[in-house]
Amino acid sequence: MEIKKAESSFVVLAIQHNPSVFFGNFLIESGIIESEKEIDLQNTIATPAFAEINFINQENINLTPEKLIIKGAFGTSPFEKGVKYCKALPYISYKGIGINFTYRISGVSINKFVKDIDAPYIANQLKIVFPHDHGICNLTLKEIKKGEMIEAKFNFDYKVPEPLKLGKIHVDILEEREKNSNKAEQVIHEIFE
Repeated sequence: MEIKKAESSFVVLAIQHNPSVFFGNFLIESGIIESEKEIDLQNTIATPAFAEINFINQENINLTPEKLIIKGAFGTSPFEKGVKYCKALPYISYKGIGINFTYRISGVSINKFVKDIDAPYIANQLKIVFPHDHGICNLTLKEIKKGEMIEAKFNFDYKVPEPLKLGKIHVDILEEREKNSNKAEQVIHEIFE
C-alpha cells in the first residue's frame, strides 16, 4: 500500500460572503498574497455573485455568498490563506468550517474491503461518518483505478449552533489542520492494513 497526499482545502460556510471583495488590492492588503504576480489572471473572475481566483501555484479560491473554498495540492497554503481571509473580514458571520484532505492509496481495492463489512456500497464508493473533537468527519472512499487505487476524501466539519463572527472562530485552524491530517492517515492505516 502506498499513500499519496493529493489535495487539501479550507471551507467557510457563511451567512453572507461578498465575492466582489476580490476586486482591487484586497488579496495583497489582507496578506493572502504578496504580489499580483501570484494570480493566474487569464483564469480568474470576480463578480458580485461569484469569484474564482486561480494562482500560478495551482491553488484556487472559489467564493459565493454562502461558501468560501480555498484548495490546493499538498505543500501549498490554502489553510494559511484561509486564516488570513478570516482575520481580514472578522465581521462576517459563519455557520461552519471544513478542513479537508484528499489522499490517493495505491495497491488496495475497495471490493476486498466492502466484502468484509455490511455497509452501503454504491458505484465503487463507500461513505463513512465518524465523530472528531469538534464535529464529524465524512470520509468517502472511491475506487479510481479498479482494483489498484482508491481516493480517500476526508471532510472534517466544524458546525456552530448559531452563526458566529469570523473574528471569533472557535478553533485554531492551523492546529486542527495538523491534527486532522494525522487522524486521516491513521484512519487510512486502520482501514487498509
